[in-house]
Amino acid sequence: MAPTSRRPHRQRPTTHRTRPRLTCTRAGDGALLGRFILDDAAATEFEKALRNAVTYDGDNDTRTHPQRNGDAIFDIAAFYNNNHTGDGTRRHLPHISISADLTTLTDTPIAINDDDARLVHPSCTDTYLCDCIIHAILRDTNGTPHSYGRSRYVVPRKLFRQIATRDGGCRFPGCDRNIRHCDAHHIQWWRHQGTTEYTNLVLLCSRHHHLVHHQHLHLKLLPNNELHVTWHNGQHQTSQPRGAPPKRKP
Repeated sequence: MAPTSRRPHRQRPTTHRTRPRLTCTRAGDGALLGRFILDDAAATEFEKALRNAVTYDGDNDTRTHPQRNGDAIFDIAAFYNNNHTGDGTRRHLPHISISADLTTLTDTPIAINDDDARLVHPSCTDTYLCDCIIHAILRDTNGTPHSYGRSRYVVPRKLFRQIATRDGGCRFPGCDRNIRHCDAHHIQWWRHQGTTEYTNLVLLCSRHHHLVHHQHLHLKLLPNNELHVTWHNGQHQTSQPRGAPPKRKP
């Protein structure tokens, strides 16, 4: 009798699917700590987004690779908040709602995140005040709101578009983020009576906007629109606007 041939064993594809999940908690200093698991499809999208969002700010960039990845996640979240299709204005302001007493804004601003009642770091509050929508709410001595005033833009849309036409994107030296990543920053800070006008505003991407306020960097815009950035250690950087169209050659 001829031996019967055995069919090759074929491994059945697994029907088990990893369920994406994310857990996170806030540390005492406000940092977000977490752990996540992504399936293959989500992991592929995440890795691609991370590669697209990672930046290199030139020779002065001293960030480690993990730090650059962390900053990329910041940029991804900020970009989505600025450009989503849900509720909000055309520039999707506000995507974060905070409450602050007017009497605190001229000193160290004390604000509360309306989503979770956490205190907001003063440098974050300063960043949000640069380019936001403000509502005036009148309260009695017990804190009960009695009147909700009309909203107003800190930076009106037409003025933002004018600045965007000049700057073309983030003006922080070495950054190539385009306009859709950017806020308008008051060179003389808004709560320090900085004026909301063309010569006192520059575009900064969300990450560099927070960096400028957190590090208290000194910015100066020259009449030729060259931006000078000075760090506390005396390090000096400059950037040129990239929004102006090229001039016709003679």
